[in-house]
Amino acid sequence: MRIEGVVQGVLQAAEVVQPLASRMGPASEAFDDLYRQLRSMDGQGAAALYQCIREWPDGQGGGSAYRTVAAQMAVVLQVLQQLKADGLEDDPLYQKMLGVNSRVFGLELQMKAFLQQAMNPQWDEDSREAVEW
Repeated sequence: MRIEGVVQGVLQAAEVVQPLASRMGPASEAFDDLYRQLRSMDGQGAAALYQCIREWPDGQGGGSAYRTVAAQMAVVLQVLQQLKADGLEDDPLYQKMLGVNSRVFGLELQMKAFLQQAMNPQWDEDSREAVEW
C-alpha cells in the first residue's frame, strides 16, 4: 500500500512538469536583437561573443542588460536553446556558445568560492585563538 502512494505522488509530480520553452515564455524583442547580433558574429571567437553579451544595452539607457553572472548564464542558455531549436547544433556558433557557457559557468564558480571564503573563512585553530573580538 505504501508503494502505491509513492507511485501516485510520482505520477502527480510528473504531470506538473512543464517543458522549458513554455516556462521561459516568448522571447523578448531584446533577446531577438541579441540573437541576431550573435548570429552575425559567427566568424568571431567565444571572447567576442561573451563581450557582446556583457555589453548588450538594456534599451532603457541604464547600462548593460546582462550585468550579473546569473543574467549572463540565463541568456547564454537561452541562446543555446534557440540555436538548438533552429537546428544549428553542428554550426560553429553553437560550439563557440558552448565555450561562452563554460566561461560564464567558471566565473560563477569563482564568485561562489570567493563569497564562501569571505563569508565563512576557514582558519586554523591558532589563528582563531589570536582573534580579538
